Amino acid sequence: MEQNHNLYRDPHPKGNEKLFQWKISTKELGRGAFSTVFVATHKQQHRNVAMKTVPLEKLEEEYIRLSMNEVSLLKEIKSPYVIELIDAFIAKNILHVALELIDGNDLDVRINIMRDRGTIFSERVIWYKFHQICAGLKHLHDKRIIHRDLKPANIFMTSKYQVKIGDLGLSHQFSGKSTMVNTVVGTFYYLSPERSKCEYYGFPADIWSLGCILYELCTFRSPFSGEIRNLFSLRRKIVNPEIIDLPMNEYSEQLCYFMDACLSLKAEERPSAEECYDAALRMYNKFEEMLRDYKKAAAAVKETLVEAEKKRVQEVEAERKHKENVATLEKERAEAQKEKDAKEKAETEAQAQKEKIESERNMEFLKVGAGILGLFFLGIGIKKFR
Repeated sequence: MEQNHNLYRDPHPKGNEKLFQWKISTKELGRGAFSTVFVATHKQQHRNVAMKTVPLEKLEEEYIRLSMNEVSLLKEIKSPYVIELIDAFIAKNILHVALELIDGNDLDVRINIMRDRGTIFSERVIWYKFHQICAGLKHLHDKRIIHRDLKPANIFMTSKYQVKIGDLGLSHQFSGKSTMVNTVVGTFYYLSPERSKCEYYGFPADIWSLGCILYELCTFRSPFSGEIRNLFSLRRKIVNPEIIDLPMNEYSEQLCYFMDACLSLKAEERPSAEECYDAALRMYNKFEEMLRDYKKAAAAVKETLVEAEKKRVQEVEAERKHKENVATLEKERAEAQKEKDAKEKAETEAQAQKEKIESERNMEFLKVGAGILGLFFLGIGIKKFR
């Protein structure tokens, strides 16, 4: 049984005062069937929020009830993985809902970006996103809230890659021991078989949607997105699914098994949100450990390569110095030999010059001696002649 919301019948007496606390810009973040979202700033706290405005004057009772329902449910949940409600009030017959401002894109936009790039999410990235989605869904189910419209467009990511579930307008909170409802709401591509057949459903219906999201993270398409002819054909395909298997060479056996469990035709065979979160967290931690081991191994290899390069550089430097020393020694030897040869040549030339001088001197002596002998013999000849 849906909750009865009377907030719009008895507007908050301080609604206008609260409105004065906010500066609502003209920057539009999005537009829905009966709401518009603007960027707003709290004048005192200087906090930016996404301000959803819903004009109530001409709005049908059902849409007013859905808007109030989202406010009531967001007040129940305080989770880092669910969009936070900052404030809600009615002023000038307009419902103002101040929500946590997400500075990133929704998951649907992110999937389209990756598809356009022609690249896929690594399994580590998938578990990083998915374990946060499971955490948010677990927190909702812990509060007995069934989302009923879980899809990539309602999952948001901050610039720091924190994942948050949003848009609880179609959600329902079970009261007492009730865990089943049969209201047909939500996006048809993500409806579970029991919801497609208009049967009673409960929390496992969200798990089916969770499996569809996991499949879409891996393939960039819904398991049933190929069926667009009519709702009857789509429902028949959901009730009798022929889902194309994920490529085992891209994704682990655990991921494929997990997705199959979430997409079980029998609601009672699907895991609970808590079991999904525990399994997703284990897989995320496993891949984080693998990444740490890889980084550690890569660092060790890098260190080895650095040491090897350092040793190679040292050897090259030693070889360069050795060659430089050899060249220096050769140069010194050559210069010493050159000096020696020059010295020997100089000594040889000096000796030759000395010998030449000595020879010339001896010749002079001989000439003088010959002259004296000539005179001597000339004197003797004169005497004999006399």
